[in-house]
Amino acid sequence: MAYSTALTAYNLGDTVRLTFTVQTTSGAAIDTPVRLLVGPSTGEAAVQTSTAGLSHPGIGSWRYDAHVTAAGRWTYRWESTGTVVQVDEGAFAVAMKKASTS
Repeated sequence: MAYSTALTAYNLGDTVRLTFTVQTTSGAAIDTPVRLLVGPSTGEAAVQTSTAGLSHPGIGSWRYDAHVTAAGRWTYRWESTGTVVQVDEGAFAVAMKKASTS
């Protein structure tokens, strides 16, 4: 099986929406504690949790709008604990601005 290594690219200063859905093995959405680690690969990851920092638009559904402040490769890792243990990881690229507004 082949996997793509291409990263979605954003511009410095963009807001990147990250989403995560927690489901049981039967596919039912379920609420359980969640945390998100996100940041540039050259720095420390920020930690957001289901009790502070994350939006919760519906049962089992979580989202976070990351404001990207550094160019380079960014990584993220969603983790749920409790009734359902689930992990989702990913990455995206952030490019320097190519035009100046000043």
